[in-house]
Amino acid sequence: CPLLGLFGIEDTRPSPDDTVKTEAALRQAGKTYEFHTYENAGHAFFAVDRLQYRQAAALDGWKKVFGWFEKHLH
Repeated sequence: CPLLGLFGIEDTRPSPDDTVKTEAALRQAGKTYEFHTYENAGHAFFAVDRLQYRQAAALDGWKKVFGWFEKHLH
């Protein structure tokens, strides 16, 4: 199934290096995917109730999530 990945550059799980490796494997396998990495964001940047919350990244991420659903869920 198609995969959407939204990552914070400061995250360690997955790390930016892990994200690059995963993207390379998906590309090589011919999979449908879209990855986005956000500056100044780490793990749980979507979590509005945590210190890690990053409003700009989260709002953009939600737009990407709903756009992805619209495109890939029928």
